[in-house]
Amino acid sequence: MRDHVRIIVPTRNPIRVHTLVHTLRADGWSECVVVHPSGAAAISSIPAIETDRLLSPAAARNCGAAGAQTAFLCFLDDDVECSSATLDALLERCTSPGIIATGPVLADNPTDSYWRRCMHRVMSGPQFVTARTSNVASLMSMCLVVRRDAFEAVGGFDEIYTHPAGEDTALTMRLASLGALAIVQTARITHRPQPDGWSTASRRLFRYGTAWAQVGHATGHGRRWVRQLPTVLRWCMIGIMPLVAFGDALLATSYQYWLGYTWLRLCWYTGLLTAAAGDRAVTS
Repeated sequence: MRDHVRIIVPTRNPIRVHTLVHTLRADGWSECVVVHPSGAAAISSIPAIETDRLLSPAAARNCGAAGAQTAFLCFLDDDVECSSATLDALLERCTSPGIIATGPVLADNPTDSYWRRCMHRVMSGPQFVTARTSNVASLMSMCLVVRRDAFEAVGGFDEIYTHPAGEDTALTMRLASLGALAIVQTARITHRPQPDGWSTASRRLFRYGTAWAQVGHATGHGRRWVRQLPTVLRWCMIGIMPLVAFGDALLATSYQYWLGYTWLRLCWYTGLLTAAAGDRAVTS
């Protein structure tokens, strides 16, 4: 089955994925393509697509998928650590009748900082390791296996999302109209975004909230009445969001992470409310 999937790894710097890609190819993943801007140091003997500029994650993934003849596509971010066994488990589940796309469980890395752990708990939803359900409406694209015909049928990633936020939610919500999305509990990955810390996590979650406004506007998901409120009322709602965010923390995670989860969820709500008209996908 490994020759039935194209693995697409977008990156700014191919050196970041040198070891990963060589390991995957040695394990029999024959179609493994790195997408990177021209001028970056290429990896010898590794198929690559060089672009004339740095593309958004959505555009880079679409570029890597273009022309693929394999039955499945696998999108893998350059800050993800996973094994061939993980990809095998995702691919096997994706061959099941009615399954359109599969994603792994995100696990804590032993060296993760407090804020990275909190960020993963907020951003990853049911794909976080402590999740209790696999009945999901969307999946993350940091490690995603999808049927190629379904991917092409929904038009691939929407390139209106120019930053790494929202594009995977929008894609997999569209895919869910064609079949089921599955979380494979035996497939585990770790995610090592850089830089790490409070400020990075806060900006990232604000951007996720802003992108969710665009996702809701484009797909009809989310609270439509929020998007219809006047701007001044949406800004006033931010005042009650700390309580809402703390309530989310109580339900979603353990007490060690209540403070960090509340703060990052508040960043998410702030992004959502300040962009609730859905007129922009991300912030710079």
